Amino acid sequence: MRILLDCRPLQDRGADSDISRLIFSCVTLLAAGGSVEWLYLVDQRYRRGGFADLPLPGPSLLIRRAFPGGLGWKWWYERQVPRLARKYKVDGVMMTGGIAAASVAVPQYIWMPRGGVIRRQAGAEDKMILVRPEPTATPLSFAEREAAKAEWAGGKEYFLVLSDGVGQKGIVNLLKAFSLFKKRQRSNMQLVIIDRDPPSGRDWKEKLDSYKYREDLHWVGGAPSPTEKMIGGAYALLMPFAGDGLGVPMLNAWKAGVPVIAGPGGNLAEIGGEAALYAGIEDPAVLAGQMMLIYKDEACRNGLIEKGRDRLYLFGEDRPEAAVWKVLQKIN
Repeated sequence: MRILLDCRPLQDRGADSDISRLIFSCVTLLAAGGSVEWLYLVDQRYRRGGFADLPLPGPSLLIRRAFPGGLGWKWWYERQVPRLARKYKVDGVMMTGGIAAASVAVPQYIWMPRGGVIRRQAGAEDKMILVRPEPTATPLSFAEREAAKAEWAGGKEYFLVLSDGVGQKGIVNLLKAFSLFKKRQRSNMQLVIIDRDPPSGRDWKEKLDSYKYREDLHWVGGAPSPTEKMIGGAYALLMPFAGDGLGVPMLNAWKAGVPVIAGPGGNLAEIGGEAALYAGIEDPAVLAGQMMLIYKDEACRNGLIEKGRDRLYLFGEDRPEAAVWKVLQKIN
């Protein structure tokens, strides 16, 4: 089976985003197993994050140029993808940006957040299969947790925060929440922030230099995602900026025995259910309250850990690539 994989939206997201990792892991395993021959469609003009960084398995690679902006995307979906599908006589086209290409005579497979297709097309439920990432983290031993704390938080307990380029306003609200937590708890708790593109500039530097708890902050700038050991060593994982997404860090935190505070609403709330606490970054006081609850109520923290482990079983036993293979077989 020959499938044309539209990689341009993944270039825009970055090769290390949750969805890129999930798709490429499935693609790699299906290619290695000989089930699918993939043709990779990318935009050669794209540079942020790097075309070369895309983990494309195998030698089959199509490089095409695209116009920038909305006109370029329209041309991409209406002209370039259909033309290449015909030229290379593929059996199907896999779209990774949540949008179908126009005038394609072969089946299309569209990656998109859960529920998106159902809202757009009646009867789509019969043509959907839910693909969940597979958590890979494991609980750390005492020595491994101590090593993680030493590496990222000066040997102290830490909240691990995923922010990923949310900007100065979001980070300021996060620091306000941490200030409220520190004032009320007076603990040595640290804040480790993972941010691909952290705020910069003179104004931000002045704010950060004057922050009372500056010595308790630890920045991992440029990191695309947390390592398993970074998650496993955390006292809790904080995802207050995210309501949607695949929830890979949440699943890894549960598997590692780490409680989670996530943004309310969206896909993460659907994944988390009662196994997580919820607080958005818009209200620092609410976020601080959830941080204090996890810190001072050991029974609550342990309960969240157990609920998280139990909830992992709700996502099915199929590996992600097996679920994708089911889709390919179902529609072709």
